[in-house]
Amino acid sequence: MLLSGWVGVVFGQKKDTIGGDEIAKVYKYHIKKVYSNYDPKHVVQPKTLSKNLTTIYQSIIPNSQPFNDNTSSFSYVQTDDNQKIAISTAYQFSDVSKTFLNIGISAEGKNGIFNIYSSKSWSNNTALTVGVSRGFWGSQPYTVGKIKEIKLDEKRKLFKDSLQAMIQYTALLRQNFLKDSLKWYQDKLDDINNTLLNEEIIDLKLESKINMYTKRINFFEKKINDYKILDNLVKNEKVNDYVTDKFSEFDLRYEVFHGYNIVWWQITSKLLNNTYTFKDNNNSEKISNINVFHANINASVMWNNLTKNTANYLTGGISGFRGSFLSDPSLRGITPLINSGGEIINDGVLIGDVEKLKKPLWQYSFNIYGASFFAFKKHLGLSLSGMYNNAFKSEIAENYKENYTISLGPIFKMQGEDNWAKATFGISAGYDNLPPKAKAKDYFAIKAYIGVPFNVFQKKDKK
Repeated sequence: MLLSGWVGVVFGQKKDTIGGDEIAKVYKYHIKKVYSNYDPKHVVQPKTLSKNLTTIYQSIIPNSQPFNDNTSSFSYVQTDDNQKIAISTAYQFSDVSKTFLNIGISAEGKNGIFNIYSSKSWSNNTALTVGVSRGFWGSQPYTVGKIKEIKLDEKRKLFKDSLQAMIQYTALLRQNFLKDSLKWYQDKLDDINNTLLNEEIIDLKLESKINMYTKRINFFEKKINDYKILDNLVKNEKVNDYVTDKFSEFDLRYEVFHGYNIVWWQITSKLLNNTYTFKDNNNSEKISNINVFHANINASVMWNNLTKNTANYLTGGISGFRGSFLSDPSLRGITPLINSGGEIINDGVLIGDVEKLKKPLWQYSFNIYGASFFAFKKHLGLSLSGMYNNAFKSEIAENYKENYTISLGPIFKMQGEDNWAKATFGISAGYDNLPPKAKAKDYFAIKAYIGVPFNVFQKKDKK
C-alpha cells in the first residue's frame, strides 16, 4: 500500500525518464573537483577569502583630503583657514566583487571656522567625485597548528562525504513514484474534506489521518522540489557555483586566519564648481560672485595590513588639477578685493586679472599618507602625510610657487583590534603648502578631522 510504502522509496531511475543517475554523476564530479582545490596554500575557498577581504575595504582612514575615496563615509576636516566636509559611498557590484564604484559630494570654504558658504568666506566650492576602485592583491596568513587543532581537514572530508551522499539520495529518488505518492495523499486529503462537508457525524479518527496525510504531502513536495533544484542547476550549468558556495559556507564557520594584507588601486575624477566672492576695493557694499569650473583626476594605490600587534594603512598617489590662478594653495589667510581696473589684489599686492580667472591653470601633485595603530589594542596610533604640489608654467600664474605639505599627529579609532569600519578621528600638526624659502611659521597648521563610515552598498547576486 502507498499508505505504508512511502518509506520504501527506491533508487535507480532509468536515464531516459528522469536522468537521476546523470545528475548524481555531475554533482559527484564537481564536488570532487572543488574539494581537490584545497592544499597547504589554499586552506579555504577563494570565495571565502574574497568575502573576508572585501569587508576590509569598508573602512575609514580620514586624512587631509576633503573626500575619503576609500569607503562609504562622512568626513570633516578643519584647519585654521578652511573647512572641508564630504559624504561618499562605495557601491560593490556583488558580495564578492573586487570592484567598487565610488561616488561622493563635498564642499569646502576658506577663511575662519565653521563658515562653509558664509559671508566671510571668499572661496567656496562644491564637488562631485566619481571613481572606480579594485582590489588586485590580497592574502591572509594562517597557522598549520590552528588547522590541526580544530581538525579542519577531517571535518571538511566529512562535510564533502555528507554533501555528496545527500545530493545522491535526492537525485536517485524515483520521481514518478514521488509524484504518484503525492497525488495519492492529496486525493485522500480531498476525500476527507468532502466527508467533513457532507456528513453530519464526523469520525474523530479523521484528525490523526489529516495530520499524517499533511506530513506525507509536505515530505513528497520537498523531495520533488529538491530534485527540481538539482536538475535546474545542471541544465543552467550552475553546479560548480552551487558546490563552491556550499564549501564556502562550511569554510566561513571556522576562523583559521589571523590578520591580512590587501592592496587596491583607484582612479577618481572630481568636478568642482568654485565660487569666488570679492568686495570692491572702493565700495565694500559691492560684491562680485564669479563661478569657475575646476576638475581633477587622481590615481592611487592603497594598502591595508593587520598583524597581531598593529593595524596599518598606506596610500600614495598622483593627481592632475585644472584650476585657476587663485587655486594656488599657498594663498592662505587672504581677503582679495577687486579694484576699478578689474584686478584682484590683496593688501595692495596684485594677484591677477579677473578676466583671466576662468583660464585654466594646470597643476599636479604627488601625495602619500600613512597611519599605524599600535597602542591600546589598536585603538591609538600615529598618522603621517606628505604632498608635493606644483603647476605647469603659465603667464596667468607667474608667481605660483611649488609647495610642500607635511603633517604628523595622533589618530584614534573607536573599533577594536581587527576592524577599520568605525568612527575615526585625529589631530595633526605640520606645514601646509609651504613654498621653498618661505617663513615656515607662516604656514604652520593644525588640522582636526573625523570620519564616520556607512555600510557599503552591494548588488546582490541573483540566486
